[in-house]
Amino acid sequence: MLSLNYYLKIIMMIHSIKQLQMEKRRIEHASKMLEDKLAEDWSELKSSVMPGNLVREAIEKFSVKKEKNQGKLKNILETAAGFTIDILTNRLAGKVEK
Repeated sequence: MLSLNYYLKIIMMIHSIKQLQMEKRRIEHASKMLEDKLAEDWSELKSSVMPGNLVREAIEKFSVKKEKNQGKLKNILETAAGFTIDILTNRLAGKVEK
Protein backbone atom coordinates (compact mmCIF):
# COMPACT_ATOMS: atom_id res chain seq x y z
CA MET A 1 0.00 0.00 0.00
CA LEU A 2 1.30 3.43 -0.84
CA SER A 3 1.91 6.01 1.85
CA LEU A 4 0.23 9.34 2.31
CA ASN A 5 3.49 11.09 1.41
CA TYR A 6 3.40 9.45 -2.03
CA TYR A 7 -0.07 10.80 -2.71
CA LEU A 8 0.86 14.25 -1.44
CA LYS A 9 3.83 14.34 -3.83
CA ILE A 10 1.54 13.40 -6.72
CA ILE A 11 -0.94 16.10 -5.76
CA MET A 12 1.83 18.70 -5.59
CA MET A 13 3.01 17.69 -9.09
CA ILE A 14 -0.41 18.17 -10.69
CA HIS A 15 -0.81 21.70 -12.01
CA SER A 16 -3.54 21.36 -14.62
CA ILE A 17 -6.76 19.53 -15.42
CA LYS A 18 -4.95 17.63 -18.18
CA GLN A 19 -2.35 16.32 -15.71
CA LEU A 20 -5.14 15.38 -13.31
CA GLN A 21 -6.97 13.47 -16.04
CA MET A 22 -3.78 11.66 -17.05
CA GLU A 23 -3.13 10.67 -13.44
CA LYS A 24 -6.73 9.48 -13.11
CA ARG A 25 -6.34 7.30 -16.24
CA ARG A 26 -3.06 5.92 -14.90
CA ILE A 27 -4.66 5.02 -11.57
CA GLU A 28 -7.71 3.46 -13.28
CA HIS A 29 -5.41 1.39 -15.49
CA ALA A 30 -3.37 0.24 -12.48
CA SER A 31 -6.58 -0.62 -10.66
CA LYS A 32 -7.85 -2.64 -13.63
CA MET A 33 -4.56 -4.55 -13.85
CA LEU A 34 -4.73 -5.39 -10.13
CA GLU A 35 -8.36 -6.51 -10.44
CA ASP A 36 -7.46 -8.77 -13.38
CA LYS A 37 -4.55 -10.27 -11.44
CA LEU A 38 -6.82 -10.82 -8.43
CA ALA A 39 -9.43 -12.56 -10.58
CA GLU A 40 -6.74 -14.77 -12.13
CA ASP A 41 -5.30 -15.68 -8.72
CA TRP A 42 -8.80 -16.42 -7.40
CA SER A 43 -9.53 -18.74 -10.35
CA GLU A 44 -6.25 -20.59 -9.76
CA LEU A 45 -7.05 -20.95 -6.06
CA LYS A 46 -10.55 -22.27 -6.76
CA SER A 47 -9.29 -24.85 -9.23
CA SER A 48 -6.46 -25.95 -6.93
CA VAL A 49 -8.83 -26.76 -4.06
CA MET A 50 -11.35 -28.71 -6.11
CA PRO A 51 -11.69 -32.22 -4.65
CA GLY A 52 -10.56 -33.89 -7.86
CA ASN A 53 -7.40 -31.84 -8.05
CA LEU A 54 -6.60 -32.42 -4.38
CA VAL A 55 -7.01 -36.18 -4.76
CA ARG A 56 -5.03 -36.21 -8.00
CA GLU A 57 -2.18 -34.30 -6.34
CA ALA A 58 -2.21 -36.71 -3.40
CA ILE A 59 -2.05 -39.69 -5.75
CA GLU A 60 0.80 -38.11 -7.68
CA LYS A 61 2.76 -37.40 -4.49
CA PHE A 62 2.15 -40.92 -3.27
CA SER A 63 3.21 -42.48 -6.56
CA VAL A 64 6.38 -40.37 -6.72
CA LYS A 65 7.47 -41.80 -3.37
CA LYS A 66 7.13 -45.32 -4.69
CA GLU A 67 9.61 -46.80 -7.06
CA LYS A 68 9.10 -45.83 -10.66
CA ASN A 69 9.82 -49.28 -12.09
CA GLN A 70 6.68 -51.09 -10.97
CA GLY A 71 5.40 -51.63 -14.49
CA LYS A 72 2.64 -50.47 -16.77
CA LEU A 73 -0.16 -51.77 -14.54
CA LYS A 74 0.53 -49.04 -11.99
CA ASN A 75 0.29 -46.35 -14.65
CA ILE A 76 -2.95 -47.79 -15.98
CA LEU A 77 -4.47 -47.91 -12.49
CA GLU A 78 -3.41 -44.35 -11.74
CA THR A 79 -4.84 -43.12 -15.02
CA ALA A 80 -8.11 -44.95 -14.42
CA ALA A 81 -8.31 -43.59 -10.87
CA GLY A 82 -7.63 -40.07 -12.14
CA PHE A 83 -10.35 -40.29 -14.78
CA THR A 84 -12.82 -41.72 -12.28
CA ILE A 85 -12.10 -38.99 -9.76
CA ASP A 86 -12.34 -36.33 -12.45
CA ILE A 87 -15.74 -37.60 -13.62
CA LEU A 88 -17.10 -37.80 -10.07
CA THR A 89 -15.91 -34.33 -9.11
CA ASN A 90 -17.29 -32.83 -12.32
CA ARG A 91 -20.67 -34.37 -11.56
CA LEU A 92 -20.49 -33.13 -7.99
CA ALA A 93 -19.49 -29.65 -9.14
CA GLY A 94 -22.39 -29.67 -11.60
CA LYS A 95 -24.84 -30.50 -8.83
CA VAL A 96 -23.37 -27.85 -6.54
CA GLU A 97 -23.66 -25.14 -9.21
CA LYS A 98 -27.33 -25.91 -9.75
